[in-house]
Amino acid sequence: MTRDEMMTRKRELGLTFERMAELTGIPEGTIQNYLYGYTDNPRYDVIAKLEGLLEDRSAFALRDISAELPAYYGKQQGEYTVDDYEAFPEDQRCELIDGVVYDMGSPTPLHQALVLQIVLQLYQCIEAHNKVCKVFVSPVDVKLGKDNKTVVQPDVLVVCDKEKISWKDKIYGAPDLAVEIISPWSENKDKRIKLAKYADSGVREYWIVDPFKKVVLVYVFDVPELVPTIYSFSKAIPVAISGGACTVDLSRFA
Repeated sequence: MTRDEMMTRKRELGLTFERMAELTGIPEGTIQNYLYGYTDNPRYDVIAKLEGLLEDRSAFALRDISAELPAYYGKQQGEYTVDDYEAFPEDQRCELIDGVVYDMGSPTPLHQALVLQIVLQLYQCIEAHNKVCKVFVSPVDVKLGKDNKTVVQPDVLVVCDKEKISWKDKIYGAPDLAVEIISPWSENKDKRIKLAKYADSGVREYWIVDPFKKVVLVYVFDVPELVPTIYSFSKAIPVAISGGACTVDLSRFA
């Protein structure tokens, strides 16, 4: 998108510079300097985050797809159920959180490379130390809670309770570890909405992998304070649920 296209889209969405900064994590001054033409060569991640925000139909990658689903015409965000979700077209990749449908964009090659590394290392360690736990990779549905209004697809997840695994259907209940690799269009959902949902549903450990800042935020929900430990890609990341037996090395992406 050009600067003019971004400014036009900003006005269409009714976004302020302050709101854009909040949603993307980019300093407000940086956004203003670029969109007003004071900066000629902004960093790639700045452009990627701005485009990811502005190309979507909403202010934070929440897209109401009900108009595209005639069978559910008339339902409002917040009213959808797991039954509705399961009746959506197979090519409509989305998540359902508290009755709200979130569209999911296509992952980038970097996103998929990070997923592959995390899955491989977790699988190898679990096979060596604890074959009870199982590693899964998106897309696999995870039904959280008992309200019949939430189905998510973590990028990577580990489940240690075999009773939660329906091999022909989905995961029923909170995984022990959930990992999300953020994209410009998913950052707010991963850092706020999913964080709260995972904490409330019984997930033991949650990783937010930020490929732009090259850090991993690790939340261990057994700790009362909801404050993450931050690891850079250059350091081995311990897997808390393994009791120190497993680590993940993302240094090749540092």
